[in-house]
Amino acid sequence: MPVLQVCGSIDPLLGKNALVIENIYQQLGGRVSMMIKEGAGHHPHSLRDPKPIADFIEEGVRPVVHEKPDFAGERFTRSAFYSVASTYREFPKEGNYITCRGPAFTEWLRTLRVRRAGREGDDPGDRA
Repeated sequence: MPVLQVCGSIDPLLGKNALVIENIYQQLGGRVSMMIKEGAGHHPHSLRDPKPIADFIEEGVRPVVHEKPDFAGERFTRSAFYSVASTYREFPKEGNYITCRGPAFTEWLRTLRVRRAGREGDDPGDRA
């Protein structure tokens, strides 16, 4: 489930909650995107222009077909990698700059990974 967090850069909950959630979600393999409004506190919530949030929701509920190639058997798992680099973008309708990062704002790579029994880093449950 992709997550989008919209926060203010001086919101006291940014460091206490939002960044912690971002970190944990990434460690667990989740896709989390951040929009940090420059100079904004906890209020107002959201954005004046709801389009970026609506686009994110539409993209998240769109069915995704993940067909494995013919050579891929049951031992293949799907992974995704994306940059956590931040970009600083002007949002004229907000009258502000927003730091954006995560898969909603960057290219990301989908890969297939094979697990092989007896190899370092493999799931021990796969060994016969």
